[in-house]
Amino acid sequence: MGEWGSITHLLARIRDDESAARDILFERIYEELKAMATRRVAQERRLPIHEGGATDLVHDAFAKLSADDHENRRHLFFAYARAMQQELITKARREFAAKRRGDRKHVSIGEFQASTEAPLIKLLSVNEMMTKLESEFPRVAQVVRLKIFGGLRNAEIAEVMGLDERTVRRDWKLARDTLRDWAT
Repeated sequence: MGEWGSITHLLARIRDDESAARDILFERIYEELKAMATRRVAQERRLPIHEGGATDLVHDAFAKLSADDHENRRHLFFAYARAMQQELITKARREFAAKRRGDRKHVSIGEFQASTEAPLIKLLSVNEMMTKLESEFPRVAQVVRLKIFGGLRNAEIAEVMGLDERTVRRDWKLARDTLRDWAT
């Protein structure tokens, strides 16, 4: 770890206005963030993020972060998943508007992941349902955000959220079932 210490320590140094700390934080977590974004890009090749690839997604999402607002690694990764969500939605909306496609319809998470049809519409639909999911099942919404928009695997979600993998799998199933019910 060296003189700069842990991610939590770097975040504290950023809050103390140490200018080099943000760059060092980015270097420290870049590979992990890029792996998340690469998995996300690989999940759906027809989304507009594929044009710029994972590297652009990492940089765009990281640029939206305000590292001085985060206490530790967990908070940082939640914020990063939200930033990735915002970046994906912004790009999807631009692409959707450019193509001037028909009306959006609600789809389940399972349909979103399995289908290759109209991925932009499905991404926007899942994003819209996230607000409702957050109000009714906040932890489940975090699992969905980390999985769909953050590109994290169940084990990584469990680590970031401080849960066991079984709980993550149960939350994921609840999310799929709930969103499927809302979409019908």
